[in-house]
This record gives sequence, C-alpha cells and structure tokens, in this order.
Amino acid sequence: MTKKNNKNSKVINSQSAMDKAVKSICGILRRDKAKDARLYVPELT
Repeated sequence: MTKKNNKNSKVINSQSAMDKAVKSICGILRRDKAKDARLYVPELT
C-alpha cells in the first residue's frame, strides 16, 4: 500500500501528541454539536 502525501497528516510519535490529537477531534465534534459523537469515533470509547 502506498502512502499518500497529504499536507494535513501529522506524525504522532508520543503519548502527549496522541492526547492532543484526540482532544482536538473531540473538540471539533463537540463544537459541531455532533449527536452521539462516540459513534463517529468508536475507538475513543
């Protein structure tokens, strides 16, 4: 499988980077008032 070059992709190389990415995703879902956000990202629950 080839890797696509995407300028939005970031390398997560530490636990704190992962925590920051998860909080960012949750914040976006919360601000969008996504009902049942856990359905969109089941790996977080």
